[in-house]
Amino acid sequence: MSWDAAGYVIQGVAIAAQVAATGLEVYSAIDSAQTQQRIADYNRKISEQNASIQRNAAIAQAQAAQYNAKVQEQTANLRQQAAENQNKQATEQAARIRQQRDRLLGLQRSQYAAAGVTAQGSPLAVLADTYNQGELAATEERWRGYETARQQNYQADFERETARYDLQNAMWEEKTAGAGYRIAMRQAQIQQAAGYAQARATRMEGYAAALSGMGSFANSGSSFQGKNIPGEFQYYTGTVPKAKPVS
Repeated sequence: MSWDAAGYVIQGVAIAAQVAATGLEVYSAIDSAQTQQRIADYNRKISEQNASIQRNAAIAQAQAAQYNAKVQEQTANLRQQAAENQNKQATEQAARIRQQRDRLLGLQRSQYAAAGVTAQGSPLAVLADTYNQGELAATEERWRGYETARQQNYQADFERETARYDLQNAMWEEKTAGAGYRIAMRQAQIQQAAGYAQARATRMEGYAAALSGMGSFANSGSSFQGKNIPGEFQYYTGTVPKAKPVS
């Protein structure tokens, strides 16, 4: 076999190597695309799991806050009821003090009358002092109960308003948790779609490499046509019949 024939053989081997390289490039692109798609699926699954965990935690926290707000409102109602009872007890105690004062005044008058003492001068001063002391004690008792009840009512109103605010905020947080979950799920879908798009782009790059390789093969094959192939190589390959020797 001549050197020209060997050159064609080497060129054929090079084409075969190019075919193998192109096939490997296409396979690598397809495998990379499949890997990118699996990663996109995995990332979406993890994102959805995280979104579910965050939503459940937020809902649990919001429900706990709602429960605490309701308990706080009940505490405020109980405090207000206690204030009303305190005010009532103070009013009743003031009335009892006045009753005791009136009984004491009656006893003093009867004692003065039995002794023949007129309600003038010192006896009158004693009666007046008894009345004033009794009235002062009743007034102090009534004021003390009223002030305690007022403070308790103020605290109850504050707790009730705080409870209502906390309840509304907790309900809003629960709704927000649902909205955040839906947004997170949508973002997971978008991320998966982006991963799929990247996988398709990688796959298309592989197909483009295959088409480019096929074009190169065609050009390489056409280079064999019309060549002045040496007779010996043509003979061995069966291209043309062997020439007859000259007689």
